[in-house]
Amino acid sequence: MVLTIEPAWATHSDEPNRSRTAQRLAIRRATLPLLIQRGYDAVTIEDIIGIAGISRRTFFRLFGGKDQLVSCDHEVYHREMHTYLLQHQGQRSIGRAARGAALIVDSLTAVREDSLERAALLASSSALSAEENRWFDRHQTTIASFLTDHTNLRTTIQAEMTAAAIITGARIAMRDYLQHPDISAPTRFKEATASLTRYQSDAIRQVAVVETSLPLDEILARINNP
Repeated sequence: MVLTIEPAWATHSDEPNRSRTAQRLAIRRATLPLLIQRGYDAVTIEDIIGIAGISRRTFFRLFGGKDQLVSCDHEVYHREMHTYLLQHQGQRSIGRAARGAALIVDSLTAVREDSLERAALLASSSALSAEENRWFDRHQTTIASFLTDHTNLRTTIQAEMTAAAIITGARIAMRDYLQHPDISAPTRFKEATASLTRYQSDAIRQVAVVETSLPLDEILARINNP
């Protein structure tokens, strides 16, 4: 089975979309300090187009709304993961899928100060948080597509559960990295993913995916005793 899911930026030609991504990231860079300084709710679209030096029409050509500003960098991370998974279609293992997701973890935790500022912004707005969650849903869908391989009798639902476990591990790793300066995000991701992907039952969907605010040990305890 070929990995056919299109990355979030894909249409008929990739080059115009790469340019669009670059424009979105440039506006994000220009606007992020203002969002951090004033807070999401206090910054208007007029503020954004003023500091970015663009027209209102250009803004709405590039964004559906200001809630997409903070998380638009996920376009790049998704492309990197998707490219990695395409290169390893002959090895559709959980390990390969996890290494693809690790690229996203590495990008989101590369600079601790940036990670903390991002987390604070996301926590300040339900709209920003929802947009971030939508991106993780897209990452999960791509991983599930990669893992679905009917020739090896791995069903779609098994792939979806495993992908959910991997993305849950990524979010646990990022959360713990932000809360504890001595924690290594890549190491924590490996630990969490190794623990969560052992379970191939509905428990992983009912507990781990929904309750990533819980400590990993408690998540595992609930999976073992649903």
